Amino acid sequence: MSDRLKLAVLESFEAMQQAMIDKDVDTMRALTTEDKTFTHMSGKVQTREEFFGEIADGTLNYFGYEVHDPHVTVVGDRATLTCSTTLDARVYGMSGSWTLPTNAHFVRIDGNWIQHDARGAGEEPGPVHPRGLGLYRRVFALGWRMR
Repeated sequence: MSDRLKLAVLESFEAMQQAMIDKDVDTMRALTTEDKTFTHMSGKVQTREEFFGEIADGTLNYFGYEVHDPHVTVVGDRATLTCSTTLDARVYGMSGSWTLPTNAHFVRIDGNWIQHDARGAGEEPGPVHPRGLGLYRRVFALGWRMR
């Protein structure tokens, strides 16, 4: 598999992270398929437009990100990025820095890697990054929940 393809997938993911920081809804739409859903660490699932709306209205505020240990698998026009992502954010009134497991699924459309919803495409989501399991246990042990 070409390192160039893997790098293009990672660059698409990072462009999405930067668009979230910039509150650039047009770019976020261009980097995701219409069926893309977003799952918060609480388990709350939002449609693409719900998620983008909360970014635009300031409910969700992202200030920075860091990708750890990225692993990209490309098979034809499909790709999966598995990593941990540290987000600096203020979400639902709570500020912090959270390192979360990331399993991002991509489809190549017109040469561009676009995030899509793996479940909607009949694919199995990838394995949870091992570092993420402890974070979930710590977060929920503290009683933190999104409303």
